[in-house]
Amino acid sequence: MQKLFYISISLIIVSLVMGAATLFSQEEIATADEGKRVLEEYFYNMKTGNTSEILDMITGPLLKKRERLLRYNTQYGTFLKQKYEDAQFSIIGHRIIDAKRLALDAQIILNDQDILKTRFVLVQNNGLLKIYSEEEIPQHYVK
Repeated sequence: MQKLFYISISLIIVSLVMGAATLFSQEEIATADEGKRVLEEYFYNMKTGNTSEILDMITGPLLKKRERLLRYNTQYGTFLKQKYEDAQFSIIGHRIIDAKRLALDAQIILNDQDILKTRFVLVQNNGLLKIYSEEEIPQHYVK
């Protein structure tokens, strides 16, 4: 009888651990998918030159770096639209950094010869996923 009890307890513990592992994996996938949606929206706003939407999507050092351009330079939206209007954008990789940060690597093709590889770090900010930093990936680091 005791043996049956210990086997039952062991099975319950194993199923709880397996369930938690599955739930964690699903949360990672949802986070990566949400991050991809945020970057797709960000890129759309770059293509259309929508500086007010871009301003709402960024935080941290990226906000500090771009706030004056986005908020006060009336020509910046036009510059973004001209630069990104015909560009192609795709996510080429992602990595969960920790519970609050996600890194997404993107490839931006501006024309046939100008290909940018960029790493975006996204963070939770007041319940929203926002872009915290944007950094070009040196070509020797790209797989």
